[in-house]
Parts: sequence; structure tokens; C-alpha cells
Amino acid sequence: MPIARHPVAGPSLPGAASGDRLSPWAHGDYAVIGATLAIVAEQLVEAADVRAGEKVLDVAAGTGNAALAAARRYAHVTATDPAPALLEQARERARAEALPLCCQAGGVEALPFADASFDAVVSTFGVMFVADHDRAAAEMLRVCRPGGKIGMANWTPDGFIGRLFKIDRATMLGITNALSRRGLIERRPAPDHGRRIGLHLTAAGKSLLAEAKATVATHEDWVKSRFTPAEIETIIALMSRFQE
Repeated sequence: MPIARHPVAGPSLPGAASGDRLSPWAHGDYAVIGATLAIVAEQLVEAADVRAGEKVLDVAAGTGNAALAAARRYAHVTATDPAPALLEQARERARAEALPLCCQAGGVEALPFADASFDAVVSTFGVMFVADHDRAAAEMLRVCRPGGKIGMANWTPDGFIGRLFKIDRATMLGITNALSRRGLIERRPAPDHGRRIGLHLTAAGKSLLAEAKATVATHEDWVKSRFTPAEIETIIALMSRFQE
């Protein structure tokens, strides 16, 4: 089974493959972002030609976009992710549609399944974030049966999201500290687990974000010279989500 290798522009997140409940993906409300990617999951499952009766594994499944897309095609689907909280949302979505779905928490770099267990293995914007891409690819190949199918949807380095990911860790830390010093964000323990610290906008931060949204909408010439119309819509949509 040939594999096309292409460098992925994305941060390697400590704990993203660990399988524990303190995974970075459990921070914040990922479902808000995941909902905007549902159509990609449908397209991926269609491209992978997933059929009724096939055993399908959705790796780094998050809230289950690809898993549910495969289940709607009457496949036997298992969703796995390092963050149990996200899998619980996948279960709730499956129940809402009366779709059978098996969920099992686990790390991407050590999938908790036997060799050749699945006819198809898919991932939408998930596996690309692990620290060891070679190991993750080997694991996907291991659990896929000979002659099976592996399908992935990833952001490319030169696309809009890829360019955002090029902001390095030191830069992000500097930005976070600067916002904190100005009283625009604050660090608070997550309500469901005291050991996990999250970043939250203060009242002043929300006010500034609203002004920033207005600035993006007002200074059209500056924005249009740097981003495509689709990218501008994405920026405004994301800013709206964060404000909420």
C-alpha cells in the first residue's frame, strides 16, 4: 500500500498520543471547531469508498465526524482518541442519529487494536498532530488488513491553517504572556479537573476581541491584500466563536 509522504504543518502536542484524560485536546470546546469540518469527513469517507459491512477505524476521531460519516454508510465503526471527553461527545452524536458506534480511548502512536483488524482506517485533521508521524503511520498500517484502505485529510503547509501553525511555541508563549499581563486573558483550572489549566478571555479581552472583529470588517483593503475572501470569512467566523 503506497504512502504519499508530505510534511505536515502542525504543532506536535505533548500528551496528544498518550491516551490520558489530560490530553491537550480536552482543553476548551473542540466541538465548536470540529463542527466546521464535518463536510471534510464526509468527503474523506466517500473518497475512501467505505461500504456497508466494512470494519472502519477513525483514528484521533475527536467528536466523531469521520466515524459518523462511515456509520451512516452502514459500516461497523470504531472511534479512538486520546481524549475520552471528546469520544463521549461522539457517542452522544451517534445516539442522536441512532447510529451504532464503538468508542475506545487510546493513543495514536500505540493503537489498542490487533493487527489487521480493520478494512479501512481514516483520520481527519487528527493523526497529523502527533509527535512521531512515522510511528503513527506504522500503527495505522498495522491495524489495517492487507489490501485495505487508509484515508487521511490534513492541512497543507502552504494553506491558510498551515500558515497559522507556523507560529512557533516561543512566539505563542510570548503572545499569551503579553495578553495575560494586559489583563486580557486569565489562567483558570478547568471546572471538570483541577489539574488542568485553561486560558479564558477576561471581560476586557472580550471587549478587545469585539473591537478586533470590527477592525477586520472595516479595514477591507488591508485585509483583502493579505487574505482570500474565504480566509477572511474563516477569520471572522473563528473570532465570533471565541467571543461566544
